[in-house]
Amino acid sequence: MTTTTMSKVVIGTTLSKASDRVVATGARIARTMGATLHLVHAFEVPMVAVGGEPFAPLIFEAAPGSQELAQAARARMAEQIARLQIGGDCPVVQHVEQGPAHRALTEVAQREAAELIVVGAADTLAAHVFGSTASRVLRKARCPVMVLRGALPVPPRKVLLPVDLSPLSGEVVARGLALLDRWRGAGTAAGPPGAPGAPGGWRPENAEPSLEALNVLVPIGFEGFVPHFDIAGAERGGVEQLGEFLSAAGCAGRQMARVASFGGAREEILNRITATAPDLVIMGTHGLSGFERFVLGSVAEGVARSCRTSVLVIPPLAAGHAEAAPASAQRRPAA
Repeated sequence: MTTTTMSKVVIGTTLSKASDRVVATGARIARTMGATLHLVHAFEVPMVAVGGEPFAPLIFEAAPGSQELAQAARARMAEQIARLQIGGDCPVVQHVEQGPAHRALTEVAQREAAELIVVGAADTLAAHVFGSTASRVLRKARCPVMVLRGALPVPPRKVLLPVDLSPLSGEVVARGLALLDRWRGAGTAAGPPGAPGAPGGWRPENAEPSLEALNVLVPIGFEGFVPHFDIAGAERGGVEQLGEFLSAAGCAGRQMARVASFGGAREEILNRITATAPDLVIMGTHGLSGFERFVLGSVAEGVARSCRTSVLVIPPLAAGHAEAAPASAQRRPAA
């Protein structure tokens, strides 16, 4: 007799009604995947200085009341689960963790070997200046992260896949399409009637999303000095390269529009999102961390922070990353 391990989806919640849409959408995704839902709430306890000898280093300890805070959070989590009517058709595991939210989400996801993290986007000024929980999760997570904005139909009707023609980007396309196929597998995944963010009802004709792949041709420095530089010709060549790339990535049998755009990666992706209004953007990261990420930045993180739609960010698989990373840095020139 063989046994199978049920996949797991981790969802971050603030336990407020403002997070209901995130939790409801994450629950629909978990339902379509046949996954266990892991609901995570994090709280932080103020630290206070405790006594010591004069001129001795101060010792900081958690303020009293952490147990009461945890109990109150568990009660509110139970209320949210009942309010959204989740848990009836997929298992729900509750996690109330002490510490920063991004750390709690990534640690639970790693401990449970989760397949996906679902977190809401924050659009406050402080989040843009200091970084939101979603941005920090994107930097730390080892599994795909869904950054939700607004209502997301499950499965999505229109999907944009920006790629850079690298081996890692081919991996992102394959894994992203595999997730989309799994979300299409549940025809009754609309959720309970009246659930926040629930679409008007699933229809068979909405099962096959409209797919568009975008190849951004990043300028390499000399275009501004070349008379009559043929940008349109460069974009036509980019579409041809994109077709070859998609065939190599195993997408030959899929209906997928191909578009090439000349300019900065982040700006052109945001422009395409504004022009086409997709339900979901699927992007990958190149696994940069530490100083590399600080210097080079992350296009995926910048898009997830700035755009007005939901973004699924897929990090590279640990296996083969060391071999694929150097090749991913070699971008094809525009012309």
